[in-house]
Amino acid sequence: MLFCIAGAFLFNVFLTPLIIHFCTRFGFYDSMNPRKMHNGKVSRLGGIGIMVSSTAAFCVYVIFFSSRDYSSLMPVFISGLIVFFAGAVDDFFNLPAKIKFLFQIIAAAVVAAGPLYFKEFFIFDVSEITGRLMTFVWIISLVNSYNLIDGLDLLCSGLSFLTQLTLGILLIFCSEECAVLCFIFAAATFAFMLFNRPPARIFLGDSGSQFLGYSIAVIPLIYDFASFEDVKAAVMAVLVSIPVIDVFAAIWRRTREHRSIFSADRAHIHHKLINIGFSKTTSVLILLMIQFVISVSVLSLLLMKTFTQRFTVLAMEMMFICLVFIILHFVNRTVNRRLHGHLSEEPQE
Repeated sequence: MLFCIAGAFLFNVFLTPLIIHFCTRFGFYDSMNPRKMHNGKVSRLGGIGIMVSSTAAFCVYVIFFSSRDYSSLMPVFISGLIVFFAGAVDDFFNLPAKIKFLFQIIAAAVVAAGPLYFKEFFIFDVSEITGRLMTFVWIISLVNSYNLIDGLDLLCSGLSFLTQLTLGILLIFCSEECAVLCFIFAAATFAFMLFNRPPARIFLGDSGSQFLGYSIAVIPLIYDFASFEDVKAAVMAVLVSIPVIDVFAAIWRRTREHRSIFSADRAHIHHKLINIGFSKTTSVLILLMIQFVISVSVLSLLLMKTFTQRFTVLAMEMMFICLVFIILHFVNRTVNRRLHGHLSEEPQE
């Protein structure tokens, strides 16, 4: 396991500078528009390094070190490729949002139609149709959530890394087999973060942010959480709460304003922090610190023995995250009314 984790990290440390050089040579840079929060020419193909290095490391583990039959993962693998390549095409050609969403629907449907889908919700068994529908919605939600939260250097990659690392630590108490994929994803993501820290030399791009969201979404489908299976849904909901609540807030905001849910704006949680007056770096650190608190609270489940104890901790954590979003919403609205905000309002395409 350690060999493959180190391999994923070192491979991406080697691969990412090559991608940066390739983008510089051929002029593949992130496009500029009023919604973007960066200046200058920055490569946007960082997702390639994460996908290639993590997939290669996991394949080595499966072929040479694992005794488990992973044939049931074929639909998951195919869907991952669909998500990644659709994002990569968008990185080059800026696909319309509805076309990207169509590819996400196809990818989620491939997994939901396969052998891996949600069969339980907390302590309750669910019907096959319900489980497959839950799987479909879950994958689409996380792919879009991590895609939309990718607005500042180190934000999406940092949130993903902490989530992957937390799942790996939690699952290693189940078995090495369960933890290895999480740690491989975390290692490849951490290697990318070395080049994504402010000022970033490379961005995830849609291929990277969507692939990270997808990689987190499939973990509870691939592995049972053993003694934590009864709170698996709550564990995952809490770990991904920052990007998921942010995307549902965006859908509500755009629907309320009679705009398309695919339209862009500058009202995501990181935009609100900047608008209130925090710097870009401080805004990222605040959100990563909140994610760190979430991760520690999830790992505290290892010390608890009953379903009631675990569920209570997770419910309190979810209420805390919702309270953070509510407070930021009203503080941001107050700033806009009194000071007109620190983030300039510019028209969107």
